[in-house]
Amino acid sequence: MRHKVLGYILAAAMLLLAIGIMLAVTPTQASPADATPPHPQTSDGLYASPNERIGVGVALAIADITHYDVSQLEAGWYSEWTTRAAPTHPNGMDYVQLISTDSRLYPPDWDDLLVKIQSNPGSLWLIGNEMEATYQENLTPEQYAPRYHDVYMFIKSVDPTAQVGIGGVILPSPLRLQWLDRVLQAYQTRYGVPMPIDVWTTHMQMVNEVSCSYDPYNCWGAEIPVGISANYGITMTTEDNARYDLFIQLVTAMRTWMNQRGFRNKPLIISEYGVLMPSTYLCAQCGEHPELGDAIVSSFMTRTFQYLLTATDPTIGYPPDGNRLVQRWMWYALNDRPYDFETGEGFNGSLFDYHNLAYPGTLTQFGQVFKDFVSALKVPYIDLAPAGLAAIPAGGGTYTLTAGVTNLGNTSASNITVRLYNGDPAAGGTQIGSDIMIASLGMRYSTPATVQFVWTPPSGVISQTLYVVVDPDNVIGESNKDNNKAGYDLRYLGYPVKILLPVIVKNRP
Repeated sequence: MRHKVLGYILAAAMLLLAIGIMLAVTPTQASPADATPPHPQTSDGLYASPNERIGVGVALAIADITHYDVSQLEAGWYSEWTTRAAPTHPNGMDYVQLISTDSRLYPPDWDDLLVKIQSNPGSLWLIGNEMEATYQENLTPEQYAPRYHDVYMFIKSVDPTAQVGIGGVILPSPLRLQWLDRVLQAYQTRYGVPMPIDVWTTHMQMVNEVSCSYDPYNCWGAEIPVGISANYGITMTTEDNARYDLFIQLVTAMRTWMNQRGFRNKPLIISEYGVLMPSTYLCAQCGEHPELGDAIVSSFMTRTFQYLLTATDPTIGYPPDGNRLVQRWMWYALNDRPYDFETGEGFNGSLFDYHNLAYPGTLTQFGQVFKDFVSALKVPYIDLAPAGLAAIPAGGGTYTLTAGVTNLGNTSASNITVRLYNGDPAAGGTQIGSDIMIASLGMRYSTPATVQFVWTPPSGVISQTLYVVVDPDNVIGESNKDNNKAGYDLRYLGYPVKILLPVIVKNRP
């Protein structure tokens, strides 16, 4: 969800950190404007452009996202059910990391994970994927809880600004909510504190829950969650896989459960959903007329998208997001193969034809529906923010100050004024040097711009707070003006030290 702490300012950070300095530079806590969320909050909710709520799941077994022209989809984020040190961000898409808790892959390579966390400050990390499923991670609640604990604590020890989410169960059925209750209980019992969860996730795959040991001829779907004693849970037909009314019931059930357990003030992401069943299975006539099933998939996609964009509840919704029930959701899949009746592999609903791996790829009919719906939601916006400050000696008692500037919006900006102050300008701070103009700056995840000022510190003063202000005269229309100023504490040391860049704290998923 709304993602990184400014992971896309790393280029500027590396530039500033490479400079030999004789001033210690740290972020000041003097102003709430120092906190720069990567995506602006608007009166409409957490996202200035609604398309940024909608994501896609990439089937790496087929190909990675670079094989496809995803810019035409205008999706806001994606995941691959894995982790990367340097994920790509086509068209400014966010990347959601996922750490498996499957015994075949757990524990992770902690040294490798350390590098990935350090390289992606403020990212969203999901721990586990369908942990309760016998054919996925196959964990009891009591097995999952300590794995979550260890990964959560490791991530937070490396990057306190990271957001950590619980992995998604297949669907929020009564049996799987019971499984989650036991996870919470197991964590509390083992560690003596409530389980810390920044972001809640769930999948919304509407499939059967039947024990294969009890009824082997009708146990397609999710089976019974590991560690739960039951023969049946929710029973469905294949036609239920695309039932709009059932989808709404399950979303409401998840948010109701969260509210009852004290998690109302946490964001909820549907981290995987779609129509897995073949189109021929979705209605009585679909076997002979698969086009009817295809129409059901397309309708399910657009109706659920519209519902998720607008569904609110004043008693169980997420207050920072206008009481919306769900903050982000991810369609499955970008590029998986359709169901193969001979091998029993593959799923329905992919947006690109899996046969064509040559860029830009080929949209399926579902991809065209996705593109038409999501691209119409895009609202262009600019969101400028400071992105660090460094100082090096320039001789004669003067210093060169290098300030980074980033654009968190989805549209490039031009003719951007940057101003530097000694002290908070709102409290009488004085300007250092003259205004500097940045000719152009790309959208988020583009390389940040840097500007330089020459400064002579007052004699006898060992500490100063300097403020970088972007667009100080409010010439540029932005979605968020509250993050255009950042303060940095500088302390004269007289010998080389490492620069500490500002920690830009997210206040939204």
